Amino acid sequence: MNWDSDELRAAALKLLLLATLRETKVAAPLLAELEELGMVAPGTRKGEFRLLAQQEDKFRRYLSVRWPEFAETEQAFSARPTLISAIALRALRRAPLKLPAGITQLNRKTWSAWAGAHSKSGCATPPPGILLTSDENLRLRPNAGLQIIGEQGGTLDADVCRALFGELIVPERGFSRNWHVTGVLPWLVLTVENIGAYIDITIPPWLLLVHAPGRNTLLATRFIDRLPATVPWVHFGDLDPAGLDIALSMRGPQTGRTPVPWIPHIAFELLETHSLPLSSPWPTQHLPQKLLEHPVLAWLIAHQRWLEHESIVVLSGLVEDVTKLAEMLRER
Repeated sequence: MNWDSDELRAAALKLLLLATLRETKVAAPLLAELEELGMVAPGTRKGEFRLLAQQEDKFRRYLSVRWPEFAETEQAFSARPTLISAIALRALRRAPLKLPAGITQLNRKTWSAWAGAHSKSGCATPPPGILLTSDENLRLRPNAGLQIIGEQGGTLDADVCRALFGELIVPERGFSRNWHVTGVLPWLVLTVENIGAYIDITIPPWLLLVHAPGRNTLLATRFIDRLPATVPWVHFGDLDPAGLDIALSMRGPQTGRTPVPWIPHIAFELLETHSLPLSSPWPTQHLPQKLLEHPVLAWLIAHQRWLEHESIVVLSGLVEDVTKLAEMLRER
């Protein structure tokens, strides 16, 4: 048995302070040994063992030999035995540790390594005043002339980023700083669901393209919240129930802005050759009537099929399609 294990220690302490313990994978070797030593006996319920009252002191000595901090831990939980757990034992052991002053943000895995069992334990409740971050990056293909001005007056020319790397990267923690979008504003901002479509779509110089992967749309919507409300916002995703649900559920976290779902009319060219079967009928009850009247979606619903949006971006007429869309939205 590994007496460095908080799970084993928690099981042993529960047995001592509550006098009963159910057999689990962790507790089974301990109970087998204690039964052989005559300290426990089967309880009234299946899989439950009880500590024999006359063996309590002997069990306490047994634990003291194997668990150096046993006495202090027993004292800490003697008045609250129902709170015993591996997490509680770990928290007690780490109680003297304090985070250094001045920390306001921590990566989720950094916090989990500090406060949880390990970096992948998913511990997600930090102290007040500390923001947990995933530290993802937002990918943008900026329109010509776009600029970002920082809180200290520095200016980032997005044209330079586009010329050097083809896109602009904004890290998650960058959103905690006071900067705003300026320069030449786009006619239209287009969020795109999948990375292939985002990278390969041909765009006119007046369009701002933002990668919004799947349902992980927070960074994209936080960026769009910094654009003037006069810039129309359209979302382009897979033409399936999930893709349209994403488009209809996206919201700017500060402004509450919502995008217009975009179904390119030229996608009709691919319906017979590239659409795929759906395993169940389209759930149409929550789709706006105007969307249901779109000929591409009407065909997909009628034939119980869907279309990946990656295949649409290679069509030569896509720029003309998005230009007509931008002109229509700007006239509203």
